Amino acid sequence: MSPSRSDSVRHLPMFEHALLWAMRFWGWQCRGCCAAPLARIGQVFADLGAPEAAADFHGMMRGLFATRSGQPRLSPLGDTALAPDERLLLDVLALQQARRSAEGVALLGMLIPHDRALTGYACIVRLIAAFNAAGHRLERPLAAASAGPLVVWPAPVAARRRADPVASRPAD
Repeated sequence: MSPSRSDSVRHLPMFEHALLWAMRFWGWQCRGCCAAPLARIGQVFADLGAPEAAADFHGMMRGLFATRSGQPRLSPLGDTALAPDERLLLDVLALQQARRSAEGVALLGMLIPHDRALTGYACIVRLIAAFNAAGHRLERPLAAASAGPLVVWPAPVAARRRADPVASRPAD
């Protein structure tokens, strides 16, 4: 079954496609060998007019993948379907661009533990500021808004906590 128009990478605007490629490339490079893909991503971001964004992108991705638990699920590089976690990550970036930081942090907290979302959000703020300065806009409608708040939040967080009983125990 082919992905619907809203779920297809082929229908993403060029800037969002570049961000998605960078996320997938970073994940692919760092899963197996932990080689930092910063140089190649830096080239792409330089082509977009925001070479300084590469360091903050790397910081954002390191925060997302800091532990084995609570990592976003990214599709392989050649996949034409947009995975749900990828949609939410693009939404987080779009929310920051719209100056809706509180919503962005809350949405990011669905993908990773909320304390990591709070500390890692500074990289997202600087990343989006660099792309704003270069004139880039995230144009795709928010996937989270179309799903409705009762579907999107807080159900995924609760489901992940039930799946990982250690994470749901109170700290000593």
